[in-house]
Amino acid sequence: MKALKLIPNLLTGAGFLCGMTAVIVATQPFYYIDYVIYLILAAGFFDFIDGFAARLLKAQSEFGKQFDSLSDLVSFGIAPAMLIYAVLHSWIPETVFPSTNSIFLAIPAVIYALATAIRLAVFNTDSRQTDNFRGIPSPAAALFVTTACLYWGNFSGDENAVLQISITAIFAAVAMLIPIPFVSLKLKSAASKFMAVLMILAGTLFFVLFSFEGIALLILLYMVASPAMFFFGRVFSDKT
Repeated sequence: MKALKLIPNLLTGAGFLCGMTAVIVATQPFYYIDYVIYLILAAGFFDFIDGFAARLLKAQSEFGKQFDSLSDLVSFGIAPAMLIYAVLHSWIPETVFPSTNSIFLAIPAVIYALATAIRLAVFNTDSRQTDNFRGIPSPAAALFVTTACLYWGNFSGDENAVLQISITAIFAAVAMLIPIPFVSLKLKSAASKFMAVLMILAGTLFFVLFSFEGIALLILLYMVASPAMFFFGRVFSDKT
């Protein structure tokens, strides 16, 4: 039984390894960049199932909570930030932004990584986020940024693509810190179960239509639908 309770931490460790590998690969030649994206997606998968396994096996612990946050910082903070910088540095034309000033291209990446660190620290110390979130969770932000990079990869070298990636990174950073309630997918409430079903159905449709790039649309749907559920839930409860 004790061995079974190690499973969630092993899954968290697998996610950490995916994130750390993504950081390393992001420093390699740009034609490896797709692997960074897939490694972050894999880390997102492990992050989802480690929490599910911990609840299923009743193996939640303070160590597991802290380990999960540190893993999330690497996989969903540092790795996406490295991806953002690698994409901007590789795509922007030399005539538009000389390489000697490329340090400024790190600004969106640094803002995103800092926001992730703050988001995780707030989550660990905010008792209101036991069943729901305030601000989108860092895995959702990372998947949004990552798959947006995958989409804009079709427009490599386009100045507009560079601008879009920068805006996407800063938008995701703000979305993590904004104090708006978002539904958790822990299946503890009717709203959580409804959101999970909506995400599965919409995610399947988006994946069929747009492949991995559809994940960005799925996260956008979550950003809109989740606060809307809280808003209309309060409206209806006030009327009854």
